Amino acid sequence: MRLLPLYAFTMFFFWKFLVLYGGDGPLFYQYHDKTNCQRFWFWHFVFLNNLVPWNEQDTCLPWTWYLANDFQFFLLVPILVAYYADQEKRSKFYYVIGAIAGVNSLIQAVVILANSLSVSYFTY
Repeated sequence: MRLLPLYAFTMFFFWKFLVLYGGDGPLFYQYHDKTNCQRFWFWHFVFLNNLVPWNEQDTCLPWTWYLANDFQFFLLVPILVAYYADQEKRSKFYYVIGAIAGVNSLIQAVVILANSLSVSYFTY
């Protein structure tokens, strides 16, 4: 809750204010196209912006993917630590870690396969 108001202000500042009063350099006209927050702004407020625009590029503060990543780990790690700390649930901890690793490997294989089928390596 401490981070969200500052994050909302920063998003509004870069999205609306800086475009109007930010600069007049030779490449500043491109800034409006690079900070398009109209479609994906909601996913930034629920800290899922590193996952949700799956097939599209999120141009609304693209450097904030780490905030979402950090917040997701902030929610996940105490649950895993609670499973590990309890002796009766320690076997469940290993199953959960194994399931997370298995899902992660499956997602990586799907992404690698999808990208290798769509890219030709022998184009010159």
